[in-house]
Amino acid sequence: MCLTEETVALVMHLLISGEITRPVACRFVAPWVEGDLPTSGRAHSGAQYVHGFDLVGDGGSRVWHAPSLDDDHEYIFDRDEMVHRCEAWLAKSQLTQHQQ
Repeated sequence: MCLTEETVALVMHLLISGEITRPVACRFVAPWVEGDLPTSGRAHSGAQYVHGFDLVGDGGSRVWHAPSLDDDHEYIFDRDEMVHRCEAWLAKSQLTQHQQ
């Protein structure tokens, strides 16, 4: 199954609306980000964003993915930054789609 821009957009919209948690989204896109499944370049870039939204850290140099699927973690990217990055990717994707 090839990851499409439409699927990445759906995941981002679900994240923004709070219908799924960041760890759920991250685990969903992981097979494409890690190269186990095929993806287009644009979809891959969006999946990489999603894959990083559940990163947590110790305030130093150690960073890891959230240890559980719930959403009560102190993420490296706050909600505003996550939404901003999603919206920027979505806007650019829509421009690409209109130009095709």
